[in-house]
Amino acid sequence: MRKLVVFLVSILASALSRQFVDEFKAWVPWLTRKLIMIAAYVLPETERARRTEEWASHLEEVPGEIGKIVVAIDLVRAGIWIRYGSRDRMEIALKAWDKTKNQVLVYVFLANLVIKFRIHQGLVWMGLIREQPAAPGEANEAILALLLVGLFLVYQKSISSPVAVEPSGA
Repeated sequence: MRKLVVFLVSILASALSRQFVDEFKAWVPWLTRKLIMIAAYVLPETERARRTEEWASHLEEVPGEIGKIVVAIDLVRAGIWIRYGSRDRMEIALKAWDKTKNQVLVYVFLANLVIKFRIHQGLVWMGLIREQPAAPGEANEAILALLLVGLFLVYQKSISSPVAVEPSGA
């Protein structure tokens, strides 16, 4: 009797598992379409139609039912990245460019001061010009003060101020 029950349960489990697999395969296209719609909804309005068509055709080329679901879930992640990640990276890149540009300008200004000072010292040392009568070290103190101001400007520009990033509707 026990063997008969085990045999009937195994036949029933086999039939039900086959039914579940067929049901799963029937629901996969609906599920992947919904996931593509969610991924497209996250995108900016201008890219929705094109990306939906691209992603649907890409999904048709993916083999297997589980593979299609995995790719569709990854498309939702890609839509979120396109909407938010790329814009944030662009803002970060533009801020870094502004910071770098300002620092380069300050460095060029400081290099110009140092070069002029060294040329002046060289000309005085060679005896081609006479140094203005002044207290010893006065010129050095002025150059040092300008260098300190320049370094302060570089330091100030290198500090990033906290800015709230707001997601745009587009």
